[in-house]
Amino acid sequence: MTTIQSPPPARTDTRPMRDAPTRRLSPTQLRVAGACTAVLLAVFALFTAMPWPADGDAYLGDDIAAVAYTASLAIVIGIALRGGAFGVRTAWRTVGIISFAVLLGTTAFLAVGPLMPATSLERAEQFLSPLTLGVFWLAAVGILTVGRWRGPARALPFLTASWPMTVVGVVLVAGELGSTAWLAFVIHLGVYQALTALALIIDARRLAAAS
Repeated sequence: MTTIQSPPPARTDTRPMRDAPTRRLSPTQLRVAGACTAVLLAVFALFTAMPWPADGDAYLGDDIAAVAYTASLAIVIGIALRGGAFGVRTAWRTVGIISFAVLLGTTAFLAVGPLMPATSLERAEQFLSPLTLGVFWLAAVGILTVGRWRGPARALPFLTASWPMTVVGVVLVAGELGSTAWLAFVIHLGVYQALTALALIIDARRLAAAS
C-alpha cells in the first residue's frame, strides 16, 4: 500500500536567517599590533638618535631605523585593512591592499639592502622613500574618508602622513632647509606614529567593534 507523505510544515519563524559569522579583529589583536608598532618605533628612535661613526662611509643603524619605521607603517595599514577601516567598497580596499603590499615589500627590500652595492641601494632608496610615504598618505586618506574607525585612530595616520606641513612651517621659521628640517621631519613621524600605536592599544575595543 502506497502512503502519501505530507509536505514538511512551513517555516513559521519569521526571523531572518543569520549569516555565517564573519572574522573580526579582537581587542587583543589590536593591542598586540599597537605594542609591535611601539617597539618598532623605539628601535627607530634609538638608531636615529645614535651618532654616525666619524670615520665611516655608511651607517648600518640608519638602515635599521628605516626598516623599523617602514614596518611600523605596514602594521598600521595591515591592521586597518584587516579591521575594516577601508570599508567594503572595492576602490578604497584596493588602495589599502596596494599600500600594504608596497610597505611590506619596501620593508623586505630595506632589510636586505645593506647586502647590495652602496650605489644601487642609494638609487633605490631615492625612489622608495617618496613611494613609501606617498602610499601611506593615500591609505591614510582612505581611513579618514571612509570613517569606519572612530576616535583618534581614524585621523592619526593622516596626521602622521601630513609631515610636509610641519617641515614647511619649520623651514619658514628657521629659514633653512637642513638639519633643523630633518629633525622636524623625524620628530613628526615618530610622535604621530607613537600616538597611533597608543590609540590602537587604548581604543582597541571600539576599533574591534568596527571590524
